Amino acid sequence: MNFACVELEGLEALGAVGCNGLKPAVRLDREWDVGFVGALFYVVLGVEDVEGGGRKVQVRTRMIEGAFEDAATGSAACALAGFLALKGGVRRVEFEVVQGVEMGRRSEIGVVVGLTEGLDGLESLELSGSAVRVMEGKVVVE
Repeated sequence: MNFACVELEGLEALGAVGCNGLKPAVRLDREWDVGFVGALFYVVLGVEDVEGGGRKVQVRTRMIEGAFEDAATGSAACALAGFLALKGGVRRVEFEVVQGVEMGRRSEIGVVVGLTEGLDGLESLELSGSAVRVMEGKVVVE
């Protein structure tokens, strides 16, 4: 799974993003250019330094793939958190990600990223949150 992470200037711009069926035309390195590519639009709402040298970041997101919008995308939140943590230059960053607001299904996703000592790689990544069943199905193979 890959995500094109697009930073927007504010919540008004985030709200204006539509599910129009169009997909982003992304060019990835050959080994990454396989499978699903979603568009993750995001706005950084706040950044706060915390005791012990860490950082807390509040982000609002929307994950759209063509005409589909997802209310909570843990894999996209992890991709974005890893990307932003590597740009931030702090060893431990806690992300509070809110998604699904525009579609009436607010979701809260937590991601904690630990970087390597050289701040050039991910040492750990922890995803947290809760889920609510919105549908159920059955697959029968004959």
